[in-house]
Amino acid sequence: MNVALGDKLRFAAEVSGSGQLCQVDLWAAGRWLTCDDNVAYVPQFRRDVQDTAAWLRSGQGSPLPFAGVSAEATHRRLLHRAGDDDEPEADYRLRSRFRVLLWGPTTDNVTACLFREMDRLVITLEFWREQHLINYPQDAGAVFVAEIPAEEFIGILEGIKGEELLALRLAVLRGSMDAATFRATVEYESPVPLFSTGSEAAGTPTVLPAVDPMLRRGTRVDESLA
Repeated sequence: MNVALGDKLRFAAEVSGSGQLCQVDLWAAGRWLTCDDNVAYVPQFRRDVQDTAAWLRSGQGSPLPFAGVSAEATHRRLLHRAGDDDEPEADYRLRSRFRVLLWGPTTDNVTACLFREMDRLVITLEFWREQHLINYPQDAGAVFVAEIPAEEFIGILEGIKGEELLALRLAVLRGSMDAATFRATVEYESPVPLFSTGSEAAGTPTVLPAVDPMLRRGTRVDESLA
């Protein structure tokens, strides 16, 4: 089954397959975000997407923090010293207010920020992995910007999460997943990280990727996003 939601020039998601492992392809600003790893472990991915949808549905999200500065320039300014040992605590906490798409291995090749202006969202994205930039040299140093109505973005997220993940529903209808397994998948919440990559989740040996320098302080939790 292939479920497509949204507009690739703004934000779009496409889900293929059924069961606890699915192929999930995401696009924003016309760029394919999951080009490095598009195999998602559904329970973990569902939980993370659901958290983002609920966070935005509750009205959360901050506007551009610097007056008169574009979204692209703001992205660069926020991440200028990200990961440096001497990065001020205040800079780290400000940057953390805007980080999004923290949905596990499927999206950890992209550094993304979200800014909210009432009912409109601006999402900025940057690819950071060295191998990606070798394979796609046109992405080196580029910051991509997508603008999308908040309701549209939330609707897409709600369309690919949990019980709305139509690939799971199809698996039940086809008999390849029973009702108990469906419910367990929808309600499952792991207390610890499960896999380093989607490929590892699928049982395929892989070399662990480099750590996103923007997340080197990832042991600290930004309370504003809790």
